[in-house]
This record gives sequence, C-alpha cells and structure tokens, in this order.
Amino acid sequence: MRFARDYVLAGNPKTKEQTLRRLASVDDAKVRCRLAENVSTPYDVLKMLCGDSHPDVRAALAFNSAATSDILRELCLDADVNVRMSMAERLELPEPVLALLLEDENPYVRDCAERTHEIRTLEACLTAESFVSERGEEARLGELLFSAGWLEQEHLARLVSAAQCEKRPLGQVILRETDLSHEVVVAALNMQLAIRRGRMSITEAVDNLRSRYPIRIDSACYSGGSVNEHLDETVSIRPGLPPLVEFPPSSGSRKVDLNPDERMQWRMWQSSQYGIAQLLSDANSLA
Repeated sequence: MRFARDYVLAGNPKTKEQTLRRLASVDDAKVRCRLAENVSTPYDVLKMLCGDSHPDVRAALAFNSAATSDILRELCLDADVNVRMSMAERLELPEPVLALLLEDENPYVRDCAERTHEIRTLEACLTAESFVSERGEEARLGELLFSAGWLEQEHLARLVSAAQCEKRPLGQVILRETDLSHEVVVAALNMQLAIRRGRMSITEAVDNLRSRYPIRIDSACYSGGSVNEHLDETVSIRPGLPPLVEFPPSSGSRKVDLNPDERMQWRMWQSSQYGIAQLLSDANSLA
C-alpha cells in the first residue's frame, strides 16, 4: 500500500515539493523513476537523480520536459548505454546535446540519434516550406510510399499501427523505424498536398516519386542477387529477430560504424522482446 501511494505521488505534478523531496530517498527505483519524470520535481532533486545508482532512474529523466540543458548533457555522457539510448530518442534535445550523441562511441546510440536528427530535419523542412497538411482519405502518405515501392504493405500496416498507438505523425514513425530519408518523406507529403488540391494525379505523383528517389540498394535489407533483381525490392523493417551483430557495443575511444545490414538488424533488435539491455549483455559475452 505504501508503494502504491508513493508511486502515485511521485508522478503527480500537483504533489507538494516537500513530499517530492522525501520521495527522492525512497528505496524503490520505480518510485524514483516516476519522480524523475515529474515536471514539478525541483531542479536540485533532478540533478541528484542524475547520479542515481539505478540506470532506469537516470534514463527516466530523458522524458522530463523540465530537465535543463546541463542535466541533459550529463545524461548524454552517462556510462550506461541505456541512458544514452533514452536520450537519443528524445526529439526536443538542444542541438549541442544531440551532437554529442551523434558522436557516441556506441553505434546503436549513434544510429538512434541519426534517426532523431532525420525527424527534426523533416519538421524543419516542412516549417521552412510553410507546409500545411490537408485532411483527406486520398493519397495517404503510407499509400504513396507503398505505391512508389518504398514500403511493403505488411510493414506499412505496422507503421500505421505504431503511429496510432504513439499518437505521432506517420512521417516521424517512418523515419524512426526505416532507413528512408527525410527528403523522400517531404517529397511524398508535398505530392500528397498537390493531389488533394487537384494539381496532380496519384499516378503522376508515384511516377515523380520513383524518378526523383529511385530505390537504393543501401536503403534496404537484401539477401543477394543482382541489382536488376532488386529494382522492385522495398525497404524492409524489423521482419524478425536476426543474428546478433558481432562487434563490441562499447569500445572506449574506438568507434564502430554500422553497415546497412547491421543497422537494419539493430532496428529489428530495438523492437524485440529482449530490449537494449539484453542485447548489450549478449554482445558483451561475445567480446
């Protein structure tokens, strides 16, 4: 009963400051995680939680919009890769902080930071173009990318489902979960708008998209064969649990880059039931 009460209080923005300070010393890490996520938690308490002994508590700070730049920077340099992964998924990071993650020694962290950077670039491009989304059933983003050969139907269904569950724009989810670039997504969105305003047919949009952004061999997971055999191949996302990518996930000053296949394997692992912690544990046992 005590745990349940503390857990609720720790996550409630209306909890009194005195109570929040008391909860910072509670033994249960789940309570401290809730406290780390609470926007009403005082700055000095958040700063103290940066040094918490449990990595889940430190990682929870990544989801607190009240965390200041100095706290975010400290978390990006955290020794635990799970904490840095949580930070790399945060879209609202200041540019200097995200830059640290883009240079992280761990290739998984860098890959996640790169996808976050792609999403931010997408949003910046749409803002610069004064893009206005118009509601409609015609020429949906996923359907255009599917028709142009960039996504498989089953993968598109997963992406749409994820966007609905997370209540995020489909374009952001596509950039997070696949190797598509923001240029492709921006072009597809602009063509969607042109179709809905009667300036272009769906056929013209698909042909335009295919000619401007042909399928690239390094953007998908291919199983071999000639280039001609793969002209109609589509981007493959997370089809299942692949063999573990064998390289040291954390190698001191040595940086290891992911090739396209390894990067796709990483995306699959991200969605697996094992999670980052298990992946790193297995990888360390191979080192």
